[in-house]
Formats: sequence, structure tokens, C-alpha cells
Amino acid sequence: MPPAPQSAGRHERNKQVELDRISAATREPFADRGVDEVTNQQIADEADIGTATLFLAAKTKGEREMVFGDPTEPRHQQALAVTARTEEAIAHMGRAGRLNESDVATLARVASAVLFLARAASVNATASVDEVPRDIRDQPVVVLPRRRR
Repeated sequence: MPPAPQSAGRHERNKQVELDRISAATREPFADRGVDEVTNQQIADEADIGTATLFLAAKTKGEREMVFGDPTEPRHQQALAVTARTEEAIAHMGRAGRLNESDVATLARVASAVLFLARAASVNATASVDEVPRDIRDQPVVVLPRRRR
């Protein structure tokens, strides 16, 4: 008999409560004044958490915008649209038989995470929707060793 699913532990529950409080604390100020006009201290005070806890949840304003921001905000919508197009391209690879179903699901999650982090990075704060994927595409060249012939 398979093991019974376990409920989230106290640490996971507390972390979710903090994330919910941060989300609630950012919603109105982000909508009223915009992400750039809301300070970390204001968010932390409103959520009744320390600023270090806020940084654990989202390190930059871009991350806070993507994690806690309004999904109807234009930049947020653009990032979500790029992610959706990427996931559809990956699904197409699966339908074409180039990847198995498990690999398609894994690759889609990885691609979504990479796009999310790249879009939230402060270096890409002013980048266009087309510039972010180019930036991502250029990164492996620096990280991976070059093959010698």
C-alpha cells in the first residue's frame, strides 16, 4: 500500500503564511504607487516581518513584482506571455515525438523558472520582451566549457 500523503510541516506552513502576508502587503501599494515607489521597509512593516525575511522571498524589486505584483500590469503580462509561448514550444517538441512526456513537463518547469528569474533580475529591469530570451541564450556560452577540437 502506498504511503499516505503527508501534510505540510510547520516550517512549510509558516513560510506560506509569510508569503501570503507579503502578497497582501504589496497588493495595494504596488497598485497605487507602483513597484518602484514602494520600499522594502514599507512592505516588511505592513507584512509584519523583518526585511531579511522579505529578501528571502524575493531579492530584487523585479522579483517582488513578478512574485507579488499585479498580473494585469503590462510588464507582468509580457513576462507571462513569453513564458506561455515557451511552454507551448516545449509542448510542441513533445507532440512531435522529440521528447517523452516526463521530459516535456520537466523542461517546461525549468524554462519557466529561468524565464521568471531572468525577467525579475535587476539587470533586465528595462529590457524588452525580446531582449530577455537573447540574454538567456547568451549565458550558457560563458558558463559551459568550450569543446576543443
